[in-house]
Amino acid sequence: IYTLSLHDALPIWSAARGDLRVDSGESRAVDVDVSAMGDDARRQVGRPLCGIDPGRDKFGVAIVSDDRLDFSAIVPAFELDAVIGCMLSGNWEGLARFLCEGTLPQDRVERIYLGDGTGSEAFEKKFVEKGIECCMIDERMTTLEAERLYWSLHPPGGLWRLLPRALLPIPRSVDDLAAWAIVRKAQAGFR
Repeated sequence: IYTLSLHDALPIWSAARGDLRVDSGESRAVDVDVSAMGDDARRQVGRPLCGIDPGRDKFGVAIVSDDRLDFSAIVPAFELDAVIGCMLSGNWEGLARFLCEGTLPQDRVERIYLGDGTGSEAFEKKFVEKGIECCMIDERMTTLEAERLYWSLHPPGGLWRLLPRALLPIPRSVDDLAAWAIVRKAQAGFR
């Protein structure tokens, strides 16, 4: 049994026509009995999602499973074809040199969420050319969320922990974490 958000569970439940119960502890959570599902519906549960924060010079990529960051990378924009090849094949070894957080994924992604900011039209066009469906997501405020996510992954130590996090310099670009924020925003239902 997997606990999913109601938004994610309804299409899977309708495909499976399985047992659907609302948890008493949280009104938006449901348990889905995957043993009653067909193979296609069962594969959808737990498949990773991909977020992309587009940009002119570089872009962030995040692979997320169950709201957990599995992999993130900051990739030069000219490497978009390599990323698309990884998405289509499920072999992510080509992105190892760009790794920022996590480990390389071992599976293809279920869905791609693309931020609608700078350079998104070129990214969307490239995905359409390759026959890949992506969902455009409003990426406003995702950089601020990315900074918050950075500090949750890497809490400051020593005397730095006494300062407000808004005053602390972040030692690296957070485009990859902005891609994670795009996935989180999509899962919350904001488009």
